[in-house]
Amino acid sequence: MTSGGRISLTTNCWSARNYKDFIAITAHWINSKWEHKSYILEALELQDPIYSGAYMAQLLLQVTDDFGITNAIFTVTRNNASPNNVMLDGFKAEVEER
Repeated sequence: MTSGGRISLTTNCWSARNYKDFIAITAHWINSKWEHKSYILEALELQDPIYSGAYMAQLLLQVTDDFGITNAIFTVTRNNASPNNVMLDGFKAEVEER
């Protein structure tokens, strides 16, 4: 990432049949050989508050910090559920404060 690379993320939340809720975060990038790469960064069980955008922003930030890629995030693709908008606004605000 020190050479200016950029990473795109996708996120998705869902409810399983066992009444548990999850979020998955995947990363996508083009390597130096111009090959598309994808990697599942994390699949987490959501705790209360399950679909809070602020809570999901904290999880997203924690995952990107754990991988050392927070400042390399270029785009985040997600569905149009309103908590996702809050998640991205919170993530962006936290990163800009650093």
